[in-house]
Amino acid sequence: MPKSPPKPYTTIVPQGTVLKSILNKAASIDSAYSFTSWYFPGLGEVITSIDDVYQNNNEQMCWTVYENSEKLILTDIDTFQPKHGSNITFAYVGIKDWSRDITNFC
Repeated sequence: MPKSPPKPYTTIVPQGTVLKSILNKAASIDSAYSFTSWYFPGLGEVITSIDDVYQNNNEQMCWTVYENSEKLILTDIDTFQPKHGSNITFAYVGIKDWSRDITNFC
């Protein structure tokens, strides 16, 4: 049975705070937001698991990050700075589900 997603988390952070810092803050409050990441040359630091759900290279499944539910974030979590009022969503998806060819992302 798949895990249920954690309840939404809302926080206020100073302008310029990177997504990784926001995730660390959320994980300190609710372990369902615990995550791992890995530095990939050319991509930067990307999420490899959330709440013990790990990317699966054999099945080409990985974590993606969206800003305001529609804009796929293709930058790393240690440099991406969400804009004021942004809604950040994480999705565990397969490469084939994406609308453009980014086959080297997972």
